[in-house]
Amino acid sequence: MIVAVFSIIAAALLGFGAVQEFIVRGLGNGEVEPGTLGVVAAIVCVLIMFAGVAYARRAPYARTLLLVTGVVSLLVHGYGALPPHYIGRLALLVAVASAVVLIAAGLRLPKSSE
Repeated sequence: MIVAVFSIIAAALLGFGAVQEFIVRGLGNGEVEPGTLGVVAAIVCVLIMFAGVAYARRAPYARTLLLVTGVVSLLVHGYGALPPHYIGRLALLVAVASAVVLIAAGLRLPKSSE
Protein backbone atom coordinates (compact mmCIF):
# COMPACT_ATOMS: atom_id res chain seq x y z
CA MET A 1 0.00 0.00 0.00
CA ILE A 2 2.92 2.34 0.67
CA VAL A 3 4.13 1.96 -2.93
CA ALA A 4 0.68 2.85 -4.25
CA VAL A 5 0.36 5.95 -2.07
CA PHE A 6 3.91 7.06 -2.85
CA SER A 7 3.43 6.60 -6.58
CA ILE A 8 0.15 8.53 -6.58
CA ILE A 9 1.66 11.43 -4.64
CA ALA A 10 4.79 11.49 -6.82
CA ALA A 11 2.71 11.29 -10.00
CA ALA A 12 0.47 14.13 -8.83
CA LEU A 13 3.47 16.34 -8.09
CA LEU A 14 5.19 15.51 -11.37
CA GLY A 15 1.94 15.74 -13.32
CA PHE A 16 1.29 19.25 -12.03
CA GLY A 17 4.61 20.41 -13.48
CA ALA A 18 4.02 18.54 -16.72
CA VAL A 19 0.62 20.11 -17.29
CA GLN A 20 2.00 23.53 -16.35
CA GLU A 21 4.82 23.08 -18.89
CA PHE A 22 2.33 22.12 -21.58
CA ILE A 23 -0.07 24.98 -20.89
CA VAL A 24 2.38 27.82 -20.23
CA ARG A 25 5.21 27.06 -22.61
CA GLY A 26 3.49 24.79 -25.10
CA LEU A 27 0.15 26.47 -25.63
CA GLY A 28 0.96 29.90 -24.21
CA ASN A 29 4.29 30.55 -25.93
CA GLY A 30 3.84 28.18 -28.84
CA GLU A 31 7.05 26.26 -28.09
CA VAL A 32 6.86 22.77 -29.55
CA GLU A 33 9.43 20.85 -27.49
CA PRO A 34 8.23 21.92 -24.01
CA GLY A 35 4.64 21.33 -25.06
CA THR A 36 5.38 17.86 -26.35
CA LEU A 37 7.49 17.00 -23.33
CA GLY A 38 4.68 18.21 -21.06
CA VAL A 39 2.16 15.93 -22.74
CA VAL A 40 4.49 12.91 -22.68
CA ALA A 41 5.43 13.55 -19.04
CA ALA A 42 1.74 13.86 -18.10
CA ILE A 43 1.05 10.50 -19.77
CA VAL A 44 3.96 8.97 -17.84
CA CYS A 45 2.51 10.38 -14.61
CA VAL A 46 -0.81 8.68 -15.33
CA LEU A 47 1.11 5.45 -15.96
CA ILE A 48 2.86 5.88 -12.60
CA MET A 49 -0.53 6.14 -10.89
CA PHE A 50 -1.86 3.08 -12.72
CA ALA A 51 1.28 1.11 -11.84
CA GLY A 52 0.94 1.95 -8.16
CA VAL A 53 -2.70 0.90 -8.11
CA ALA A 54 -1.91 -2.29 -10.05
CA TYR A 55 0.78 -3.11 -7.48
CA ALA A 56 -1.62 -2.54 -4.58
CA ARG A 57 -4.24 -4.77 -6.21
CA ARG A 58 -1.62 -7.41 -7.13
CA ALA A 59 -2.85 -7.43 -10.70
CA PRO A 60 -1.27 -10.09 -12.94
CA TYR A 61 0.21 -7.41 -15.21
CA ALA A 62 1.60 -5.32 -12.31
CA ARG A 63 5.21 -6.53 -12.64
CA THR A 64 5.43 -5.62 -16.32
CA LEU A 65 3.65 -2.31 -15.82
CA LEU A 66 5.90 -1.34 -12.91
CA LEU A 67 9.12 -2.16 -14.75
CA VAL A 68 8.11 -0.50 -18.02
CA THR A 69 6.75 2.58 -16.29
CA GLY A 70 9.88 2.96 -14.18
CA VAL A 71 12.19 2.78 -17.19
CA VAL A 72 10.01 5.09 -19.33
CA SER A 73 9.82 7.58 -16.47
CA LEU A 74 13.60 7.61 -16.14
CA LEU A 75 13.99 8.16 -19.88
CA VAL A 76 11.39 10.94 -20.18
CA HIS A 77 12.42 12.86 -17.10
CA GLY A 78 16.11 12.34 -17.85
CA TYR A 79 15.60 13.80 -21.32
CA GLY A 80 13.70 16.74 -19.85
CA ALA A 81 16.55 17.46 -17.43
CA LEU A 82 19.05 17.83 -20.27
CA PRO A 83 19.78 21.37 -21.51
CA PRO A 84 17.74 23.58 -21.95
CA HIS A 85 16.40 22.07 -18.68
CA TYR A 86 12.63 21.83 -18.94
CA ILE A 87 12.58 19.74 -15.76
CA GLY A 88 14.10 21.10 -12.58
CA ARG A 89 16.36 19.27 -10.16
CA LEU A 90 13.67 18.67 -7.54
CA ALA A 91 11.30 17.22 -10.14
CA LEU A 92 14.11 15.04 -11.46
CA LEU A 93 14.86 13.83 -7.94
CA VAL A 94 11.18 12.93 -7.39
CA ALA A 95 11.03 11.22 -10.80
CA VAL A 96 14.16 9.16 -10.19
CA ALA A 97 13.03 8.20 -6.68
CA SER A 98 9.60 7.13 -7.91
CA ALA A 99 11.12 5.20 -10.83
CA VAL A 100 13.50 3.36 -8.49
CA VAL A 101 10.60 2.51 -6.15
CA LEU A 102 8.51 1.25 -9.08
CA ILE A 103 11.33 -0.87 -10.49
CA ALA A 104 12.21 -2.28 -7.07
CA ALA A 105 8.54 -3.10 -6.40
CA GLY A 106 8.26 -4.71 -9.82
CA LEU A 107 11.31 -6.87 -9.24
CA ARG A 108 9.89 -8.07 -5.91
CA LEU A 109 6.75 -9.41 -7.60
CA PRO A 110 6.85 -12.95 -8.95
CA LYS A 111 6.70 -13.41 -12.70
CA SER A 112 3.15 -14.09 -13.82
CA SER A 113 2.46 -17.32 -15.68
CA GLU A 114 0.23 -15.87 -18.38
